[in-house]
Amino acid sequence: MKHKHHTPRTLTLLTIAVAVSLFFSCSSGTVYHKYQDTPMQGWEKNDTLSFHIPAVDSPGLYHSFLGMRISKDFPFTDLYLVVEQTILPRTEVVRDTVRCTIADEEGKLKSKGVTYHQYRFPVSVISLNQGDSIRITVHHCMKRDIMPGISDIGIMVCK
Repeated sequence: MKHKHHTPRTLTLLTIAVAVSLFFSCSSGTVYHKYQDTPMQGWEKNDTLSFHIPAVDSPGLYHSFLGMRISKDFPFTDLYLVVEQTILPRTEVVRDTVRCTIADEEGKLKSKGVTYHQYRFPVSVISLNQGDSIRITVHHCMKRDIMPGISDIGIMVCK
């Protein structure tokens, strides 16, 4: 019996298919979806955005996503964001560094848009009990202290 070896291209396509299915499966069970503005002249490294997801009605697995709107003034192909989710009342902390690929190697943006380009990236899947809430903080961890061209950062949580 021959074993099939998956090429990097096949694995990439499989990863994209899973992410797309998660995105579309999430739209019906969204429990939170909100954006916050960032200064267009530059989002400072120490300027942390906070989101509070109210208590959930039912236990289960919840998917969190990071959204962003970026203008053509964004100077890099990638943006690294630290997303910290504190599950309350347990005070359990889930911390992720999310690599957000904005453009390809030639600098061509990976999203369609005129003035702003919208992106969504998966963050994590967490298990919540009925009555749990989540406090989420987001900040960038780039070497540059001020990141221009980022209009909004958003969080979406769905079951």
